[in-house]
Amino acid sequence: MFGKFILGAALTAVMAAAQAEVTVNHAFISFETVAAAQKNVKADEFVLLTGHLVKTTDADVYELKDATGTIQVTLPRELHSRMTITKEDTYEVLGRAYFVPFEELRIDAEKIRLVK
Repeated sequence: MFGKFILGAALTAVMAAAQAEVTVNHAFISFETVAAAQKNVKADEFVLLTGHLVKTTDADVYELKDATGTIQVTLPRELHSRMTITKEDTYEVLGRAYFVPFEELRIDAEKIRLVK
């Protein structure tokens, strides 16, 4: 019985160590401008951008605009189902950067906040 207890404890310790190895804390990078993000961001980095959102013809795709440029943002409906997106308002978007082949950088939004 004591041997089973030791085996169980060892197995638990190994599983906890394996879990710790695959758990990754993602930091995000806040850019002052869209142009700075387009120039400096790497794929799979989390970015925080601020600007105006304009709907495009694609479903769930918006353009985030600021004074320096535009960037496409994929914004799932569940993120903004309780708010009305208007091009006059300013939004803060947190998302993961990715590159579409033969296109420019895009952001896959994970959070959105109306800036007051």
